[in-house]
Amino acid sequence: MHPLLFLAALCLAIASAAPHGDPNLDARWSQWKAAHGKIYNEDDEGWRKSVWETNMWLIEQYNQKYNQDKQGFTVAMNGFADMQTDEEFRNTMNGLKIQKGKNGKMFHIPLFASTSVPVDKRQTTGGKKQGTFDVE
Repeated sequence: MHPLLFLAALCLAIASAAPHGDPNLDARWSQWKAAHGKIYNEDDEGWRKSVWETNMWLIEQYNQKYNQDKQGFTVAMNGFADMQTDEEFRNTMNGLKIQKGKNGKMFHIPLFASTSVPVDKRQTTGGKKQGTFDVE
C-alpha cells in the first residue's frame, strides 16, 4: 500500500472515531455540568460529553424496559454519568492509598477524610467530688 494512501486512511479513521456530540443535548449537558460542579479543559470536554451521552442513552433504554414491565426499577443520571468504566469510578472514589514504606505497607489518611480523636466520656462528664488525698 502506498504510504500516502495509508496516511489518508489513518486520518479518516481517527476523524471518524472522534466523539461527535449531539447539538440537541448541549443545554442538558450544560445543566448537568452546572448541577454537579463539573469543569473540563478543552481536551476532555468532548470526550466527557460523549461518555455522558452514551450513559444517558443507556439509562433511557433501561427505563423504557421498566415502562414495559421488563425491569423492576428505574435508573437516573447522577454526578458520575461522565465516567466510562467501573475502574475509573473506583480510581476516582476510593480514598484508600496504600504506599510501601520502610517497614512494609503504610496507610495514609487522605487529606479530605475527617478524623477524630476518641474521648473518654467518663473524664468529661463532671463526676462526683471525691475530696482530696495525699500521695506518699
